[in-house]
Amino acid sequence: MSSTSPSVSQAIRAHNAALTNLFFHHRETVLHIQSTLRTQILPNVLDELALGNSAHDWAQEWLQDERKFLLSSVLK
Repeated sequence: MSSTSPSVSQAIRAHNAALTNLFFHHRETVLHIQSTLRTQILPNVLDELALGNSAHDWAQEWLQDERKFLLSSVLK
């Protein structure tokens, strides 16, 4: 198993780099989609599923959170 670890690790790093590049290349679109989800989609989903304030707060936080993605790309 340890003989395949470096190639798996390299593949993960390569995919992470590709996704990071895509994210930054399309950042404005990502931000627009996040905004649309927060303002137009989320309220309807919360209402239709009768979800409470904690679900709303969690979803808002999740939709706004770029920190994990950005930190993971910086800390590599």
